[in-house]
Amino acid sequence: MRGMIVTRWHPSHRTAASLIARLRAELAGAFIAAGTITLFINVGLLFVPIYDMILYDRLMQSKNMDTVTILTIGVVISMMIFGALEFCRFSILVVMADRLARRLNLPTLQAAMVKSLEGASSVAAQAMRDLTSYGFSSPAPPPSFPLT
Repeated sequence: MRGMIVTRWHPSHRTAASLIARLRAELAGAFIAAGTITLFINVGLLFVPIYDMILYDRLMQSKNMDTVTILTIGVVISMMIFGALEFCRFSILVVMADRLARRLNLPTLQAAMVKSLEGASSVAAQAMRDLTSYGFSSPAPPPSFPLT
């Protein structure tokens, strides 16, 4: 290891607790936004069942096609809004995961290197596997769009 400068992990360096506290503070607004959007998405999941209930319970007896048309247009528009909200939530969560991965990669790598230099190479490798196994290194699958 000639010519390499290796610094030892020292308590004065960023501790895990302070790193997590800063990440929590940095991402708090995004968590609140994602939670609020999720609330509206959950309400949006009721559009189709309520539509079916109104359609079969009330409109099939009256056979009023104008009301069916207006109700169908309303549900289609509400499902478009539902899809847009789902996309927004998905985008927020992907950005949060990316920021989290960027903030944790270097400290994890530094801690893994220190453990590796101390002779615990399996612990060092496990730390990096843990970081990537939570899916922070790859984008999430696209959101579903349930219509039933």
